[in-house]
Amino acid sequence: MSGLDGIDASFVGKTLTLAGGAAAANDGDFAIATVIDGTSVTIANPNASVDTGLVWSVSDDEPAQES
Repeated sequence: MSGLDGIDASFVGKTLTLAGGAAAANDGDFAIATVIDGTSVTIANPNASVDTGLVWSVSDDEPAQES
């Protein structure tokens, strides 16, 4: 995921919430797996696809576990 702002190493393990994607699989709450730089992270979303126009936020909450 790129196009973020103000990201640092302390964001690993936090929840990235994405909304407004053209692909439904891109919307939701995802754990930040790694921080690449101040604007890019990898997330735990095996179904992710290239998308634009996403709205994002970060929280300390853990993403909901899928059953």
